[in-house]
Amino acid sequence: MGGPLAPIRALIEALVTTFGPFLIPATVFVVGLVGYGVLLALTRWVDG
Repeated sequence: MGGPLAPIRALIEALVTTFGPFLIPATVFVVGLVGYGVLLALTRWVDG
């Protein structure tokens, strides 16, 4: 097919085949860490 997203799709496929079962928990952990950081920053900003 090709197109502008072909290299990104190839990279994602390579990551999934390489790290497979580890990729999903690691992604959830990173998203949770970023969310915690955002909530912490908002709390400190609102409290003064």
